[in-house]
Amino acid sequence: MNQINLSSDNLSGASEVVDKACDIFEQHADELPGEEPLQALRDIAWQIAAAQPRMAPLFNLANAVLTICQDSQDRDELSVCIKETVLSIREHKKSAEKSIVQHCRSLLSDGVVIGTISRSSMIMNTLVSLSQEEILFSVVLTESRPMDEGRQAATELADVQIPVTFMVDAAVQALVKKSDILLVGADAFSERAVTNKIGTHALALTAQHYGKPMYCISTMDKFLPKNIQLPAEPQHAAHEIWQQAPQSISIWNHYFERTPISLFEGIVTEKGCLEKNALVKIQKPVDPWLTEKLRAEAS
Repeated sequence: MNQINLSSDNLSGASEVVDKACDIFEQHADELPGEEPLQALRDIAWQIAAAQPRMAPLFNLANAVLTICQDSQDRDELSVCIKETVLSIREHKKSAEKSIVQHCRSLLSDGVVIGTISRSSMIMNTLVSLSQEEILFSVVLTESRPMDEGRQAATELADVQIPVTFMVDAAVQALVKKSDILLVGADAFSERAVTNKIGTHALALTAQHYGKPMYCISTMDKFLPKNIQLPAEPQHAAHEIWQQAPQSISIWNHYFERTPISLFEGIVTEKGCLEKNALVKIQKPVDPWLTEKLRAEAS
């Protein structure tokens, strides 16, 4: 299984990474061994979940496949179950993204200025789709160091004739003051917090200070089941921030941070715009083997 392609992909949005993970499940569905095929599936599921362990949709994808297919009796039945489950997940993902576009449409008016950071594939899909509906808006976004995915996002938006203002990360105050509404994606969210690119918390606090509404845009596959805690983020390579830095200087390089739900107007999902009270009531089944594996790795 090609885990490296998932674990090293720091530029794609979570939705795009999930598409690649679905491909991996489908590719391996016909390659399960005759003996202990369920354990082989568990191993594949864990490698997918662990490839980017702070990305909730990868955990939820692995969890969904294991939960649905755990009662399959043999290799052939398990193979069919994997393919059907992944197909269902893909179809739901497409319909969910379309629903989110329409829910976001109700938040916007012609001429609105939208502020964002990083390059969320969900945000990109929503903005491009809205522009095709001939809704007039412009976008303000930052570079999103150290990987500069904001630059990629700005280029993609400009390519489809969406007006873009691009600025450095430290200009978060200017971004908020120029914007009418702030939209960000998510790698995970729960009833307590949204996990997203570093800078999201500062953006939310600044938006609150200036009275600008801020929403998280996410499909429900990024919602973490209760009592599931994803691993802490490791330190990333120092050279991404400063090549050949003096040895006496310590480099801190993390990609993600948690922002309290209370700083958002709501989470826009395929179910509509959800507030904290609605998130608390959501229940998701969790595969016990995957849960124990996650806890063992975290300890």
